[in-house]
Amino acid sequence: MLKLLFTINILCLALFNTIAQSSDSLSRKYYETAPSISDFNKKTKPISSEIDTTELTHWMLEPEIPILKTGNCLQEETYDLRKQCSDMALKHFIQSNLQYPKEAREMSQEGKVFIRAIINEEGKMENIEVAKNMTNSDLLAKEAIRLLNQLNQEMSWEPGRQRNQAVKVRLIIPVVFKLD
Repeated sequence: MLKLLFTINILCLALFNTIAQSSDSLSRKYYETAPSISDFNKKTKPISSEIDTTELTHWMLEPEIPILKTGNCLQEETYDLRKQCSDMALKHFIQSNLQYPKEAREMSQEGKVFIRAIINEEGKMENIEVAKNMTNSDLLAKEAIRLLNQLNQEMSWEPGRQRNQAVKVRLIIPVVFKLD
């Protein structure tokens, strides 16, 4: 029995060596006949002659986010300062005008409602809708939409810009409902 196993092992080893040698010769043949990188370079054209990159940069640039026209926000020196001022004004507007629904207060409902809206080229909100309601309360979602409709009536936005042109920009605005 032991002699039989030894013989089988020797046969397997011989078979393995034969396969390894034949695969080496196949590999060598492939690499000897495969085209080189310089062959590919001779046949291809440079990218810059095929693609007009000025058209691509238009779509690759992110637009400047719309800025709420309020207070001194538009008079700030840099875009970042104007954006920061706009964010603070939006937060203040939401805190000042939020009317917590009585039924939701009695049921101790809290959470966030994310509102999706588009600021158009004229600086007005359109398509105001609930993107995600994390409160499980339709009352709070309705209040968040009412609040942003009020914002749309009372204030306007400096529209988003891309390549110095006013463009539509979609925003997601979180409205937080928290009981004190």
